[in-house]
Amino acid sequence: VDASGTVTSSKTAAAGQTDFWTTPPPAPSNFTSTALPTPGQYRLAWTEPSDSKIRYYNIYYSNAGVPPATQQHRIASVPVGTYALVDWLAVRSQPAYYQITSVDRQGNESSATQSIRVGPPTLRFKGQ
Repeated sequence: VDASGTVTSSKTAAAGQTDFWTTPPPAPSNFTSTALPTPGQYRLAWTEPSDSKIRYYNIYYSNAGVPPATQQHRIASVPVGTYALVDWLAVRSQPAYYQITSVDRQGNESSATQSIRVGPPTLRFKGQ
């Protein structure tokens, strides 16, 4: 583009170009969950990796075991700079399982963190 904004030449990327960033970013660390006083509400927290290429985090949920990192299990995508989230929609009567990933500006997604489980409180009866 010249000084007046006119395109003076263009170049098309060759097939098989390999100079794009394809390395996944690191996953967040210290992923924890805390049950809140209201059943089915959990506070999730994590430590952000120090990688300037990360743009957001995907949070995955399942009430039937470790959630796969798929669209059907993603409950939120939050921007970099976010390090906690409250999930208030978990099934109250079943355990909740969560994982989190990092996504960079090229769309590369990290591997998921180790799954964490938080469950409904165990009811204890007097005398047990």
